[in-house]
Amino acid sequence: NAGGYLKLDKRSPTAPLLEGARNWASFVDECMEGTIGGAGAPPASSKPQIGDFGTLRGIVSTDQAVRDYGLEGFADELGRRARSLVFVPDGLSPKSSYFRTDPYAGMLCAFDNLFCRNAGTGRRDINLVLIAGDVRLERLMKTGTFSAGAGHDAGSCPFESWGFSKADGEEHIRGGCPYTGSKQQRIYALVADAIRFDDAVFSGSVTFGQAS
Repeated sequence: NAGGYLKLDKRSPTAPLLEGARNWASFVDECMEGTIGGAGAPPASSKPQIGDFGTLRGIVSTDQAVRDYGLEGFADELGRRARSLVFVPDGLSPKSSYFRTDPYAGMLCAFDNLFCRNAGTGRRDINLVLIAGDVRLERLMKTGTFSAGAGHDAGSCPFESWGFSKADGEEHIRGGCPYTGSKQQRIYALVADAIRFDDAVFSGSVTFGQAS
């Protein structure tokens, strides 16, 4: 052991210090036993705020989001909620990957839970809009990363309804169900209320339209 690292453990050269591991194990025990507050507990922290994230444009009126980000074709659908949170990540299309997931897909889900849902009901009451800069939907469609979900039937979808037969469920999935698509489609498309690509807008997990 040298400075907290195992000399011979080449597979895990950044393994945590033994004392740190013990503290976290104690914290897990306290969580399970309902006695949180011992030495293993992490420091208390306040809930993150929108201003803590430079990639968030803040909560604005849905009318303003529609005007500012070329979402006019989806004004009626987005207009069901008066306010919208706009997420503009920088780095969705690096040289190594045309349309990456981590960490942005996780951030999208976190922002949904932190800022877009009613704390009492758990239901979303603020739209979540993703601006996918330097990414074209046409290319994602050609590579199969995204697929058109027009005609998706919730009644025969095993992920949305129990009222389906096994045969119907299998046929439904083979027909392009958005819940069985790429990781990008399963997360970005099903979490965001609208995605503004460079060439088109995707909304509601089933609707495609040209960006204005």
